[in-house]
Amino acid sequence: MRQQHRFKKHFRFSFALHVVVLLFSHHFSFAQTYPVSATLQLTPPYSVYLSDYTVNDQMKLHLLLRDLNEPSYQVRLSLVLEGVGIRIETNPNMVPPPIFIEGGIPAILSAEDLAPYLDTRNLIFSGISRQEYEQRAALPEGFYRFCFRVHDYKRKEVILSQEACAQAWFMLNDPPRINTPLCGATLPVRDPQNILFQWLPLNANSPNSAFTTEYEFTLVEIRPPGRNPNDAINVGYPLFQTTTQQTSLIYGLLEPPLIPGQEYAFRVRAIDTEGRDQFKNKGYSEVCTFKFGDSGVPPLEGMNVYV
Repeated sequence: MRQQHRFKKHFRFSFALHVVVLLFSHHFSFAQTYPVSATLQLTPPYSVYLSDYTVNDQMKLHLLLRDLNEPSYQVRLSLVLEGVGIRIETNPNMVPPPIFIEGGIPAILSAEDLAPYLDTRNLIFSGISRQEYEQRAALPEGFYRFCFRVHDYKRKEVILSQEACAQAWFMLNDPPRINTPLCGATLPVRDPQNILFQWLPLNANSPNSAFTTEYEFTLVEIRPPGRNPNDAINVGYPLFQTTTQQTSLIYGLLEPPLIPGQEYAFRVRAIDTEGRDQFKNKGYSEVCTFKFGDSGVPPLEGMNVYV
């Protein structure tokens, strides 16, 4: 009896081990049966605008047809883009241009090749509507996963590759940060007036707006005294407003004269000259205030720039 029990126990163990080996062998062989190898390359920093990936080479798809006996093969792609609560995928009714790959010769699909698969007309949206996306032309900030697959061009149900995926964190740039004058400072009155306004751009690493940004500088009087500075700058008429591509501005003789003892509010807005909202808070910095000396105090002489 004991020998029979040992035999049954050994048989069950051998059978289970055999099943596990078969499953792993099947999975391994299944993973190796795809005739096309696909690898997705996504280079940071990442943009919230899908259209950006169609005009630069941040996204590339590397393909290799393993069958050396195939001189040329026509394929098509499918895309799935997933974020938190969002899924965007290729419309199965899409009719893309064929992609030709040759046996044993690596192919690199560029932004131009992938552009049809990022066109909103060829996508199905879940978690966000097409209208919502097109209204902003941007995805909400967050973590996303791009995945491409290769299909037979004429029989799109036939999958030829494993998923080629890449992950990215999409985010907007921060608006400029005010450096000088310090918020809440009292500036000495000088004759002639000469004040340096300076800010720090926080989009220097952006591939989209680092070289296409201009800055709108706005200065207003805070009237009546004690008024909320944000209200004064949002509603009040600007005493001075200008745009510049520099990150500083000297307020001098040619600008409207400041009144001793008067309190002022100012801010800087970063604007992408290509007309897209690339910044948080619509590009507006915080609103800062300063007081221009004290009334009745004679001005200091000299051209020194106050920082």
